[in-house]
Amino acid sequence: MKCKHCNSEWKTDESFFGKITECPFCGKRLEEVPKAAERNAIIDDEVLKRIKSLKKKAAKKDPEAAYRLGVMYEKGEGVEADREEALYWYTQAAEAGHANGQCSLGLLMRKGQGLNADPAYKTWIEKAAAQGHERAKEELVIIRKADNMRGMMEARSKEVAAEKAEQERREAAARAERAKQEAEEAADIGIEYYKKKEYAKAFPYLEKAAKAGDSLSQFALGVLYKEGYSVVKDEKKAFEWYEKAAQQGEARAQNSLAFLYSEGKGTAKNNEKAFYWYKMAAQQGHVAAQATIGMMYMLGEGTAVDYDAAKTWLTKAAAQGHETAQKTLNEHFD
Repeated sequence: MKCKHCNSEWKTDESFFGKITECPFCGKRLEEVPKAAERNAIIDDEVLKRIKSLKKKAAKKDPEAAYRLGVMYEKGEGVEADREEALYWYTQAAEAGHANGQCSLGLLMRKGQGLNADPAYKTWIEKAAAQGHERAKEELVIIRKADNMRGMMEARSKEVAAEKAEQERREAAARAERAKQEAEEAADIGIEYYKKKEYAKAFPYLEKAAKAGDSLSQFALGVLYKEGYSVVKDEKKAFEWYEKAAQQGEARAQNSLAFLYSEGKGTAKNNEKAFYWYKMAAQQGHVAAQATIGMMYMLGEGTAVDYDAAKTWLTKAAAQGHETAQKTLNEHFD
């Protein structure tokens, strides 16, 4: 046993001496010390009573009581720590204008949340600081410095991104210019071989230029596939290349594309589309297209019969020396 008055300790057998009620050293009365489980029960009971009391006060809009409850639940003082419960009670206190509650609410909202913290936490810190709360004022200085730093970093990040984008734009423009120059060189070489009918030599240059978008090379490549010059004859590929060149305004490609539509080669037969492309070529002065469009107006192929339009286009072709157009005019128009 131990005397709390003189701190003397001794061992005794109560079954022999009976219950000892006085210290054998100092003679003062001994008091029984509660066991650990009993002490905890007493503490738990006191905490429960305190919580009950604080909640009762908080229910009557006592901000200090709400704040104290928040502290207990945040720090786990006599209760199991509970962040959500702490936030609830801090909020009750903060909304009532309690400076400690406002500061604690802001700090807890931010705690452990990093960049995902609810931005509203700053508002509560500011409210507490406005009331002169020292910790809140210190935190507000830190927050503003962090915000300024973040703002500068974001601004710099945007500048870097803009610089990078501009650099990439310049590099892309430079690559495009180089590609354009290479395509033009390939087109010149390819067309030169094409004119000499050296189709095998022309093909790789024409293909490179055609893929780069050169319309004349696209038309010439279409001819190679259409006629099977140095490549396996492929009217479908011919149609594809004619179409690309025609869409860029290449008159010869427009005339050739119209022919494939009218014959149903490389694509489905379609007189209306044939008429459209023949007329596009004719309007650019392509003599064969002018003669053909004149005949289509006269026969009503791909369009309604229109003798006046037929005569007009046949006359244009005849003026350029187209013999069939001249003969048709002589036979059918006075």
